[in-house]
Amino acid sequence: MADQVPCQARLTAVVRFVSIGGYIGTIYWAQHLSTTSLIGFNLVIWGVGLLGALLWFFGGIETDKGMDIESVSGEPDAWELLDLQR
Repeated sequence: MADQVPCQARLTAVVRFVSIGGYIGTIYWAQHLSTTSLIGFNLVIWGVGLLGALLWFFGGIETDKGMDIESVSGEPDAWELLDLQR
């Protein structure tokens, strides 16, 4: 798990950079759209976001179907550490 953290952090930074940069660009681009075109454009943007969320949910690195991070990493949680100290 520890060897995935730098790669995961890098990919998270890239996704955030692209999404924030894209958002800034869409503000300037969409200012000239008609109401109907703007609604269609927003539907497309929301669709892309939904697709990304679904891809991340089903194939994301740390998404493990409701398991907590301690179970996924294999490291003991706080309660297990307290039991080990006794």
